[in-house]
Amino acid sequence: MYNSDFNNNYAEYCVFKDCRLNNVNYVISLPTAVSRRQHIRNVFQQQNVPFEFFDAISPDIGLNAAIDRFVPNLQQAEHLTAGEKSCFMSHVSLWQKCLDDNLPYIAIFEDDILLGENAGDFLSDYQWFESRFDLFRPIILKLETALGKTNFKPLHHIDAYKSRQFMRLTAGRAHIGMAGYIISQATAKALLRYIKTLSAQTLKAIDLILFDDLLKNPDFQLVQLYPAICVQDSFYNKNNVTLLSSLEVERAHFKKVRPYTKPKSLFDVVRKIVTTPYRKYLKFQRRIVPFK
Repeated sequence: MYNSDFNNNYAEYCVFKDCRLNNVNYVISLPTAVSRRQHIRNVFQQQNVPFEFFDAISPDIGLNAAIDRFVPNLQQAEHLTAGEKSCFMSHVSLWQKCLDDNLPYIAIFEDDILLGENAGDFLSDYQWFESRFDLFRPIILKLETALGKTNFKPLHHIDAYKSRQFMRLTAGRAHIGMAGYIISQATAKALLRYIKTLSAQTLKAIDLILFDDLLKNPDFQLVQLYPAICVQDSFYNKNNVTLLSSLEVERAHFKKVRPYTKPKSLFDVVRKIVTTPYRKYLKFQRRIVPFK
């Protein structure tokens, strides 16, 4: 059952027991994305997962105001598409919502995901999360996989849950995707502070900031659920995609028309030569995070 009058800011509200008080699951989706919203209803309802739709920011609705409020330098980041900026600000707006609603943590999803087996055990009751992680420390738990080879290591001190382990994300290759992750309130505060420090030149697509740049930041703990409990349709059904990503189409066209190449200094060239053996080692260590 769904209640559409929960809040004028949301087109839909998924009602389950105590969902009004306890829901922390939010799915970013355009109000006009009718088929995607129906897809999410079906996927989440099958596993009795409570959630709310969060109206995505778009280039036409709310983008400039959100940028001015949270990341003014994003206006000058001409190497990012309008779609990438909208995606960026949709996630940032939910980080702020985590603070505004005083949520201890928030789980954020995009509207083209598939859920794996027993995902409901993870997304309907978060005691497993509370008992394993320090909520007062910035923690980002990645729930998804892009089914590409990445670098990670076991976290032996964190107990597995429902036959899924927890891995520490490591540098070597960007862990792309923002379609499913959990952050604590402490993380939301830290991220909102962090993005304001970035210049227009250093701003990137939001997934590259979280799951690449922050790997080098000791203040953040980045963890991967293994196997992952969600995956985007475009990665899982590459040959038969039903939920085509308009962002990826726009991104590919933009890079073809206006390719962005970061200027390389002499230091960059020398560093690349010196670190070649180490980068080859990291490449050898890469593995795929499976979806199950």
